[in-house]
Amino acid sequence: MVKFYHLNQYGTSFNPDVWDPKAISEDDYWPVLAQQLAAKKRQRGEQVKFTSGGQQQAVAVPAAAAAAAAVLAMGQAPAAPKTFPPDARVEAAQAQAAALAKQLIKKSKWDK
Repeated sequence: MVKFYHLNQYGTSFNPDVWDPKAISEDDYWPVLAQQLAAKKRQRGEQVKFTSGGQQQAVAVPAAAAAAAAVLAMGQAPAAPKTFPPDARVEAAQAQAAALAKQLIKKSKWDK
């Protein structure tokens, strides 16, 4: 029917400045996109190949880790991380969120 009546099967009722199917570049068709996808997959590199190497070699320990290990070996506890004092605004917001969550939970007639 398309050939007999010379219809444009890709036509549209939009103005060409809104949507023009004839303006689609050749780079947007699936064969070109498939080639680009394959090129990206090749560009990512080869798969990592794991091989058995027998025994592991010793790893150099950074100075900070060595110092922490020395402090622990001497029996001293490491310094506690800094904590922030409680904020009333945060606590109020948390309480408000908890109250709202309780309201939103739909209970059935069997809940006590």
